[in-house]
Amino acid sequence: MSIIGIIPARKGSKGIKDKNIIPFCGKPLIYWTIHQALNSKIEKLYISTDSDQIAEIGSKYSIEIAIRPPRIAQDRSTTEEAILYTINDKKLKNDDIIVLLQCTSPLRLSYDIDNCICMKTIDNYYDSIFSMSLLKDSTIWTMRNKRLQGALFDPAKRNIMRQDRPDYFYENGSIYVFTVGGIKESGLRLHGNIGMYQMFPYQSFEIDEWDDIELCKYYFKRKILW
Repeated sequence: MSIIGIIPARKGSKGIKDKNIIPFCGKPLIYWTIHQALNSKIEKLYISTDSDQIAEIGSKYSIEIAIRPPRIAQDRSTTEEAILYTINDKKLKNDDIIVLLQCTSPLRLSYDIDNCICMKTIDNYYDSIFSMSLLKDSTIWTMRNKRLQGALFDPAKRNIMRQDRPDYFYENGSIYVFTVGGIKESGLRLHGNIGMYQMFPYQSFEIDEWDDIELCKYYFKRKILW
């Protein structure tokens, strides 16, 4: 059994062009995920990409590259497709543990990665694990049949005290842990008995749009680089 890190980072992006390598706090954005992974319990790290620029950045840090074929590097291609391709390309074993790290979530720390790995390896209770934050305010609305309705609460029962409302958990997309055998059998990164690893709310911010960059920079400089 080996602990394998995979960073998916294709060159295409709708919100921000080449967002995985935009300048972020003095480095290409992907650098920070590489740095966090290299300082964790991950034993072998791969970058799954279709970009020569991203491959070049990874190679500077002796990261092995899994070049994606065009068929799984499209806008509608799934991360699972990239993971399964890397598993087959690198001939990973069924009992290898995969740690999936998305580089648009730069606010994680290496110890967050290690804690997720420990959740999987200590007693093997969970089949798969995702990082999350607690959704503190459950007064979330949605549109159904062109009418606004409470998604996670009943507006007619607004007088229920906040501490008496059920907890809700926000999957923040930063860290996922599972085995090679698990994703090969299910086709999904989250499967079987699913566990959660809680992170601070500020760590759930990720970079998808231009406005996200300054917000993440603020927390990165204040919480990560201190």
